[in-house]
Order: sequence, then structure tokens, then C-alpha cells
Amino acid sequence: MALTRWEPMGVRTLRDQINRMFEDVMTPALRGGFGLMGPALDVYEKDGEVFIEAELPGMDIKDVEITSTENTLTLKGETTRETEVKEENFHRAERRFGSFVRTVELPSPINPEQARASFKDGVLTIHAPLAAGATPKRISVEGEQARGELPRTEQPQGEPPKNEQIPMS
Repeated sequence: MALTRWEPMGVRTLRDQINRMFEDVMTPALRGGFGLMGPALDVYEKDGEVFIEAELPGMDIKDVEITSTENTLTLKGETTRETEVKEENFHRAERRFGSFVRTVELPSPINPEQARASFKDGVLTIHAPLAAGATPKRISVEGEQARGELPRTEQPQGEPPKNEQIPMS
């Protein structure tokens, strides 16, 4: 039987390469760049409105298009480099340039006709009122019996009720 020597450094090198690959893809989004996901967003509800805040550093608002339905909001845009710089002159290139599209599902339906947007210090803020009747409603379920529920039996009058087991969930 042949023995194979285990090389822990080989595993570590592979792990380091995989970690670097994920960092190269994810770090720009975490730094505020667009990466693969598009601009970083915050989405929240306050006072009957849905707010979306998007980081768009260095962008001109005329280069951003905003579209919305009751349930989604889409941002499209493009960033360009102001000056042409040859690749061999770079010491570090972390900023992202190019086009992006980011669609986000909204937490509640909105009225897109009444949405408003403002842009200040590289942050785009969009707010739209919740659609009329957008409050969640409880829906009752009808049927013979719920799963896990014991069937009910009729008790003859005059006899004490039988002990029933209560299902544990």
C-alpha cells in the first residue's frame, strides 16, 4: 500500500485563492462601489411611505433612470471615467465604472405616480406613499380539519368527556 503525504500548505493555498476570488467580487459592493450587485441600497418604511436610499458616489443624476411598479423599483445608470488613464500607469484601481441595473422588491405596494426623488451628496433618496389598501389582511383557511388535529367525536349526553390528546407542535 502506498502512502500519500498530506500537504496542509496546498490546502491553505487553495483556500486563500478562493477567498481572494470572493473578496475581488464582493469587496467593491461593500466599499460603496457597484460590484456585481449595483449600488448599495437601504429600503425602509416610515410614516406610511416606503423610502429607498441609494449610494451613487461621483454620479450625475442625469445619468440615472428610475422606474417603478407597485412592487418593484429599478435603478439604471452609468458611470464614466473623466480622464483617460493608461492601465500601466495605475498603482491601484478600486473605483468601478460602467453601467449598472439594480431592481429591488419593495416590502409593501406603493403608489408609483406619487413617488418623489432627491439627490444630495451622492445619495439618491426616493420615497413613495403606500398604495391604498396595502395593509396586510388575515385570510382564514377553510377545510375539513387542519393537519395534525385530532377528529372530534360526539359525546353521548350524561357521560363525562373522554380525555383528548393535544398535538405538540
